[in-house]
Amino acid sequence: MTEETDKDASAPYQGNGKKPIEVTPQKLLAIILKVKLKGRITDEEVDTICSVFFQTLKELWAEPEGN
Repeated sequence: MTEETDKDASAPYQGNGKKPIEVTPQKLLAIILKVKLKGRITDEEVDTICSVFFQTLKELWAEPEGN
């Protein structure tokens, strides 16, 4: 191995200089709705849709009681 390769292997990952985006599935849905529908949907409507979506997922993937 060369000195440059050793240096690269031990150096921490620098990335592209931009912060990674951390988005929950609920927030991702809100972003998609706002981008796609632009001015045709209100923040209140987005919140309602995302809340219903989240509640539905929780109910679908909830563990059955007694397990």
